[in-house]
Amino acid sequence: MLPEPGNPVSWQYVREELAALRTDLHGELGGVRTDLADLARDLRAHMMQQGPEIAVIKRRLDEIERDVADLQMSKKDTWKFWGTIAVAVLAVVVSWLFTLIGK
Repeated sequence: MLPEPGNPVSWQYVREELAALRTDLHGELGGVRTDLADLARDLRAHMMQQGPEIAVIKRRLDEIERDVADLQMSKKDTWKFWGTIAVAVLAVVVSWLFTLIGK
């Protein structure tokens, strides 16, 4: 409830309460700012610690992916190699059979 308009003592009490509330609010806001600054500092420290580890993990993952891709390509090349050998052996055997049949 608002004080009566003509009562200066009541208005003085309202001003004092508002000033006290303003002071309390500024104190709470200062505490929140301090907490946020502490959290930001902790987060930066954590990222400074974890950042290089993450970079190493990413680099190793890239190396592993390259190795897997190379292995897959070498598997394809291996099948081509052995397929070529098999065709060559088959050609030699067939030509040998034709030679035996022709005699």
